[in-house]
Amino acid sequence: MTLVTVITAISLNDKLREQVKKVAQQKLGHQDFELREEVDPSVIGGVKLSMSGLVFDATIANKLKQIGQG
Repeated sequence: MTLVTVITAISLNDKLREQVKKVAQQKLGHQDFELREEVDPSVIGGVKLSMSGLVFDATIANKLKQIGQG
């Protein structure tokens, strides 16, 4: 079973949790996975999703970091 970790600034509500699950299923080809939720206020907002060695970082903290490097 694949571990999918989702990191957000605040706890996920049910609607967002279902959206994250849907994205994970699409990316993983509908294989079984375990969803682990982490709250990290330093991401400021957005979502960071890690699974099967892939990281999808759509957090505000990451966007600010990219702007600072540009």
